[in-house]
Amino acid sequence: NRFFFYAHGTATGEVTLPADGEYTIIVEAACSEALKEFAKFKLTVGGEVVAKEHALTAEEPKKYTFTAKLKKGKQAVVVEFLNDAFK
Repeated sequence: NRFFFYAHGTATGEVTLPADGEYTIIVEAACSEALKEFAKFKLTVGGEVVAKEHALTAEEPKKYTFTAKLKKGKQAVVVEFLNDAFK
């Protein structure tokens, strides 16, 4: 139920959607600010890019909400960590 990224990487999970439609996706994320920059991630669901490059706005855990039109059935949920700055 949680993914941890310490360097560039991708994590994949799966969700089964009951019908075609618009869905709300909530990603709870936290990070350590490095070089005055928060973590950034890409979110893809069922091959649909939901967030191309989303930057966190705080270090503490926070919920980030997205909406997307998705297809019925099993869909891959992919979170990709995009930036890897060091303090």
